[in-house]
Amino acid sequence: MVCVILAAGKNLRLNLGQPKSALTVGGQSLMERHIDQFQKIGVTDFAVITGFHKPALEEICEDLRKKYDANITTIYNEKYELENGYSLYAAKDWVHELGDEEFFFTMADHYYEEAFLNDLKTKLIFDKGAYLKLAVDVPGDHNEHIDLDDVTKVDAEDYINRIGKEIEGYNYYDTGLFYVKKDVFDVLDHIATNQKLSISNLVTHLSDQKKARVIEVVGYYWNDIDTPEDFKSSQEHLALKASE
Repeated sequence: MVCVILAAGKNLRLNLGQPKSALTVGGQSLMERHIDQFQKIGVTDFAVITGFHKPALEEICEDLRKKYDANITTIYNEKYELENGYSLYAAKDWVHELGDEEFFFTMADHYYEEAFLNDLKTKLIFDKGAYLKLAVDVPGDHNEHIDLDDVTKVDAEDYINRIGKEIEGYNYYDTGLFYVKKDVFDVLDHIATNQKLSISNLVTHLSDQKKARVIEVVGYYWNDIDTPEDFKSSQEHLALKASE
């Protein structure tokens, strides 16, 4: 199995002079946590897409290669100041060279508890012509820590109808974890000719074609670590788990 980790951004809202993926939660950097947790569900090959913090990320990945029995490749996205779809697109040749038909992609600053990924692994089968499956959560008490102004909302009934931070009438939160067919690179080629190359535009385009579906992964802790409050919440979650 294959995973692309998008880590090219500048960290404008949580700028500590280092990539957010270097932040430590429970004794592991967020980047190490991704390698550790995804490896446990069968991922053997990782591509880390670098950008603004390229040297620091390459150093982190070099250390992780020594610690984990996994193939970890760094790929530089020279267009890191543009939409996040360019980071995904940077992995195109790498994914094709590996030959896998399907792969995960996620953001380096996201945090998922282990049970979240274990549940997700049981639900990865593609059917009904989908190119993309997005892990989603249902709003509730278990995820009240999520920033409603920042989280991407999803309106879906198996297939995704609409996605965006400002939409109304949504029934899911986007958790930032995707499982896709490599055909998405052809879609990105098409989008790049007339739209901003964002992940949301990719999902919207596939939704219009009934090729984007959701995977419900409900009841587990996850977070998008964009602010000091998000970071504190994730630290508190791990501390609570450790005390149980």
